[in-house]
Amino acid sequence: MTTVKPPTLTITAPKTGAKWSNAVYTVTGTVTKGSAGVTNVFVSVGADGWNSFAVISNKTWLAQVDLTVGTNTIAAYAVDTNGVPSKTNTVKLVYIVTAPLTFSIVGEGKVSPDYSNALLVIGDHYTMKATAAKGFGFYYWDVGDSMSNSTSLSFTMVSNLVIIANFKDITPPTLTITAPISGEKYSNSLIEVTGTASDNVGVTNVWVQINGGGWVLASGTNNWSAADLPVVTGNNTVDAVAVDAAGNYSKTNEVSFTGIAIPPPQTTWAPTTISGSVITMMPIVPVPGVPHYACFGSSTFSYADTNELNDSGIGDYDYQFVDTNYSVVQVAFSPPSTNGTANIDLAFTDFNIGYYTNYFGTEAPEIGTFTINPAAQLVPASLTGKTFTIQPVNASRSSTVSFTATTVTIKESAGTIPNGKYSVDVVSPTSEFVPLSFVEGANSGTIYVQLTYLTATGGIYEVNDFLNGVFEKYDRGTFTFK
Repeated sequence: MTTVKPPTLTITAPKTGAKWSNAVYTVTGTVTKGSAGVTNVFVSVGADGWNSFAVISNKTWLAQVDLTVGTNTIAAYAVDTNGVPSKTNTVKLVYIVTAPLTFSIVGEGKVSPDYSNALLVIGDHYTMKATAAKGFGFYYWDVGDSMSNSTSLSFTMVSNLVIIANFKDITPPTLTITAPISGEKYSNSLIEVTGTASDNVGVTNVWVQINGGGWVLASGTNNWSAADLPVVTGNNTVDAVAVDAAGNYSKTNEVSFTGIAIPPPQTTWAPTTISGSVITMMPIVPVPGVPHYACFGSSTFSYADTNELNDSGIGDYDYQFVDTNYSVVQVAFSPPSTNGTANIDLAFTDFNIGYYTNYFGTEAPEIGTFTINPAAQLVPASLTGKTFTIQPVNASRSSTVSFTATTVTIKESAGTIPNGKYSVDVVSPTSEFVPLSFVEGANSGTIYVQLTYLTATGGIYEVNDFLNGVFEKYDRGTFTFK
């Protein structure tokens, strides 16, 4: 009796447990004939049916197969010309899907590991840890449509994922008063105060006051001066404070000296001007609420709160000093805001604190406490070349707004609004008004944007939309820029 010898088949690629990142794979192998020659190899993947492939003349074979995400079991056997099959050989191949991670850092710090532009497996879990540079602190992670302030971030990889690690400057400036000299006597009725200041990033403003009066913006930063400050007879005290772009304040430096001139004494608490100041108002009645911030330029103002943002706006103001502890601010909001006008009465209980009453149209007056402080100069010198990432408060989507010297482009999930024109109106040290005009396509009209800067890299915004000639409250939220 003749013994029938079956053919022998081997899978040479892939090796069991190998990983592959393409939906198609070419399986290769060898075949050795038994009692008869071999012309075909049958291959299947998982529960799919068997497909026939020809044997190449040098006793090798190959088969192109389609994979599914996860582990794929590939099976193969050969059949000789007499219909005798070989043993079935199997291997397991893992098909993984990867995508690039878009990652960036705002501020100064590093993350470990750094997955910037790395191809990560979709559905796998990853962890990154943020470490701030010297003088900086970790602020928050911006992960798609969510945020986290923990230094360790765990995330699941998805397509088109964008992660931003934000670090904030936490180092306050240092300041020294070089003149006047402590303990000296001065006979001038007016005095110039000078000094130096430094910061790990950069000093933006130095403010000076004498004898508890209003704060005066000094000239210069690293080397600064403030002239024509009035001296009183007897003890005089000069205070100075430096501010950096992140809103960090130095310790207040103080120098006392004796004045022998006899100018009119300082008797008032209410300042003669609020230009360059920010008033923080905390409502008490009729409804306690979150702080409102009003920041004042020379004749214009910006108004915002960090919660609902429904009271945001810009406009003109008139400040009236009434007497030693009382003044009135009359504000008129500019279109497209519909807030109208308001009178804010300020009753001072000290040089920079007191109680306010806000008379807003026919509504019941709002009463609360206030403080007045020098405003940090946070508005950038220009928007040219800057890209803003905006996050609405009531939506998971984010959009980007990019500026050239003359045009603006808005990219959002619904599409792109390109080649608009824009202008900039700086209304206070912390706010600017940016009309965006679009004259072509489906989105013709003007978008009015109020940007209120809370730090050197971001803040809050509100938009009024007049696209297509119809007014609507477009959106509001937070922004970062670089």
